[in-house]
Amino acid sequence: MPYRQTIAAAYDAGVEEEYNRLTETPLREAEYQLIVELLDEYIHRGSVVIDIGSGPGRYAEHLLQRNCRVGLIDLSAKSLKAFSDRMEDSCNSDNIIFNRVSCATQLDWVDDCLADAILLMGPLYHLVSDKHRNLTLANCKRILKPGGLLFTVFLSPFPVVNSGLDSIITHTNFQGYDVPQFRCMPGIAKKIILTTDVDLIKDGWNMRDADGDNSPNNNLHIMFWLEEIYYGSDELIGNVTKRFKDLEHKNWDWRSFYNGWLEGRSMIIEEIGN
Repeated sequence: MPYRQTIAAAYDAGVEEEYNRLTETPLREAEYQLIVELLDEYIHRGSVVIDIGSGPGRYAEHLLQRNCRVGLIDLSAKSLKAFSDRMEDSCNSDNIIFNRVSCATQLDWVDDCLADAILLMGPLYHLVSDKHRNLTLANCKRILKPGGLLFTVFLSPFPVVNSGLDSIITHTNFQGYDVPQFRCMPGIAKKIILTTDVDLIKDGWNMRDADGDNSPNNNLHIMFWLEEIYYGSDELIGNVTKRFKDLEHKNWDWRSFYNGWLEGRSMIIEEIGN
């Protein structure tokens, strides 16, 4: 089975699990809170946002609540139907531009210069070929307005494998399917993004800098590198709980941060040039 069909079948089978993924542990809810905070910081109310690889639409739902006009694209038809079912009686449903099954590489049907922002939160690690990733980024550049923002997420090679390689393809079992994942180090992620002639935004909040230290001359400022947290001690855990005050009532054992990861993800926000 071609890998994109495998991804579609896996996420069709795991709609509920994927929707609940970002709230089921303190690590994942902190990830969700961080990304929502970044969306709120950079995306103005009322913006047009295209969510490519939307899954069941958790981020799209948040943006609709901020009066954004949102289009959803995903390989999983059942994920998109689950979103439609949730939105059926929502007062924000009129702001859904489209809700369509498609691959990030096949977006000729989306108008040029349509979006103020694009979320690309999964495709760049699910698309395992350079050709498909480059085609996806070219599509995003075409669809974004001048000055539009592209939100991308990459997976780190760690903790899955400590190979010393800059990039690697791994596999994870999801809903009984062998799903491939492209993983790379921050420097490789930056090179991939820069092939599309974009400007990297230079400000924003870092949970930790890309290379694990705080030297502004040695790190990509806008890389939200959600990395291993065993060398942060109580101070880092305190900063996390302080940052996400609304999570304190959950009475979680924040010590899990010592042994856990925030999905080993890195996030880059890019601005398309005028």
